[in-house]
Amino acid sequence: MRGLQKLPPPVYRNHIKTRHTLRGALCALICLFTLTFVACNKDADDSVNPNRMYEFYAESCGLTQTSADSVIQFSYKLGRYVTANPESQRDRYYPPPS
Repeated sequence: MRGLQKLPPPVYRNHIKTRHTLRGALCALICLFTLTFVACNKDADDSVNPNRMYEFYAESCGLTQTSADSVIQFSYKLGRYVTANPESQRDRYYPPPS
């Protein structure tokens, strides 16, 4: 048995480091996907668009053929846009107060 050498005991420290590295990478990926999901789902109504009030007007013309839920959703969407962009109330397509 002169030619055989005794193997050193396995080193578990490298396995622990690898496991923590993988766990950190997984956490980073989950955070990245979460931020991407939130950024992609940002409401498009928040952006300032000079033709947005015309788009709201054109959409409102078709509300007579839609359900009450669609009308409510439209009113919330318009209200959020006008709250975020008060200058839009001076647009010629903005409805006059009743």
